[in-house]
Amino acid sequence: MYSAPTYQPQAPAYQPPATKPPVSAPLTTLPGNANKFKEIVLQVQFAMLAYGYYTGELDGTMNPEMRTGLTKLQSDYNLKVTGTITPETLNALRVVAQ
Repeated sequence: MYSAPTYQPQAPAYQPPATKPPVSAPLTTLPGNANKFKEIVLQVQFAMLAYGYYTGELDGTMNPEMRTGLTKLQSDYNLKVTGTITPETLNALRVVAQ
Protein backbone atom coordinates (compact mmCIF):
# COMPACT_ATOMS: atom_id res chain seq x y z
CA MET A 1 0.00 0.00 0.00
CA TYR A 2 1.22 3.47 -0.88
CA SER A 3 1.66 6.11 1.78
CA ALA A 4 2.43 9.75 1.08
CA PRO A 5 5.93 10.95 1.97
CA THR A 6 6.23 12.94 5.16
CA TYR A 7 7.97 16.29 5.42
CA GLN A 8 11.47 16.22 6.88
CA PRO A 9 13.00 19.62 7.74
CA GLN A 10 16.49 20.26 6.35
CA ALA A 11 19.47 19.78 8.62
CA PRO A 12 20.86 23.05 9.99
CA ALA A 13 23.68 24.63 8.00
CA TYR A 14 27.23 24.09 9.26
CA GLN A 15 28.48 26.76 11.62
CA PRO A 16 32.23 26.89 12.27
CA PRO A 17 33.39 26.97 15.89
CA ALA A 18 33.30 30.39 17.49
CA THR A 19 36.83 30.14 18.83
CA LYS A 20 40.02 30.21 16.80
CA PRO A 21 42.34 27.21 16.92
CA PRO A 22 45.36 27.67 19.17
CA VAL A 23 48.45 29.09 17.53
CA SER A 24 51.21 26.52 17.56
CA ALA A 25 54.50 27.38 19.16
CA PRO A 26 57.49 27.97 16.87
CA LEU A 27 59.58 24.91 16.09
CA THR A 28 62.61 24.41 18.25
CA THR A 29 65.82 22.69 17.32
CA LEU A 30 66.32 19.39 19.03
CA PRO A 31 69.76 19.35 20.64
CA GLY A 32 70.60 15.82 19.51
CA ASN A 33 69.95 16.52 15.82
CA ALA A 34 71.13 20.10 15.36
CA ASN A 35 74.65 19.30 14.16
CA LYS A 36 73.48 16.45 11.93
CA PHE A 37 70.88 18.65 10.25
CA LYS A 38 73.47 21.38 9.71
CA GLU A 39 75.77 18.82 8.05
CA ILE A 40 72.99 17.70 5.70
CA VAL A 41 72.09 21.29 4.82
CA LEU A 42 75.76 22.00 4.11
CA GLN A 43 75.96 18.96 1.82
CA VAL A 44 72.80 20.09 0.01
CA GLN A 45 74.14 23.64 -0.34
CA PHE A 46 77.37 22.31 -1.82
CA ALA A 47 75.49 20.07 -4.29
CA MET A 48 73.12 22.88 -5.25
CA LEU A 49 76.12 25.14 -5.81
CA ALA A 50 77.62 22.51 -8.12
CA TYR A 51 74.35 22.23 -10.09
CA GLY A 52 73.87 26.01 -10.24
CA TYR A 53 70.89 26.29 -7.91
CA TYR A 54 72.61 28.10 -5.04
CA THR A 55 75.09 30.96 -4.94
CA GLY A 56 75.00 31.86 -1.26
CA GLU A 57 77.39 31.18 1.56
CA LEU A 58 78.07 27.55 2.48
CA ASP A 59 77.02 27.87 6.11
CA GLY A 60 74.63 24.96 6.75
CA THR A 61 71.60 27.18 7.41
CA MET A 62 68.22 27.14 5.71
CA ASN A 63 68.07 30.73 4.49
CA PRO A 64 65.66 32.31 1.98
CA GLU A 65 68.14 31.91 -0.89
CA MET A 66 68.41 28.21 -0.06
CA ARG A 67 64.62 27.80 -0.09
CA THR A 68 64.39 29.61 -3.43
CA GLY A 69 67.04 27.33 -4.90
CA LEU A 70 65.31 24.23 -3.55
CA THR A 71 62.00 25.36 -5.04
CA LYS A 72 63.60 25.90 -8.46
CA LEU A 73 65.47 22.59 -8.33
CA GLN A 74 62.35 20.67 -7.28
CA SER A 75 60.36 22.29 -10.07
CA ASP A 76 63.04 21.54 -12.69
CA TYR A 77 63.32 17.90 -11.58
CA ASN A 78 59.51 17.42 -11.45
CA LEU A 79 59.59 16.79 -7.71
CA LYS A 80 56.98 17.90 -5.19
CA VAL A 81 57.78 21.59 -4.72
CA THR A 82 58.18 22.24 -1.00
CA GLY A 83 61.23 24.50 -0.72
CA THR A 84 62.53 22.09 1.90
CA ILE A 85 65.00 19.23 1.90
CA THR A 86 63.03 16.07 1.12
CA PRO A 87 64.28 12.52 0.52
CA GLU A 88 63.50 12.98 -3.19
CA THR A 89 65.58 16.16 -3.26
CA LEU A 90 68.49 14.36 -1.60
CA ASN A 91 68.23 11.62 -4.24
CA ALA A 92 68.15 14.13 -7.09
CA LEU A 93 71.29 15.80 -5.71
CA ARG A 94 72.90 12.42 -4.94
CA VAL A 95 73.35 13.39 -1.31
CA VAL A 96 73.36 10.54 1.20
CA ALA A 97 72.14 11.60 4.64
CA GLN A 98 73.67 9.35 7.25
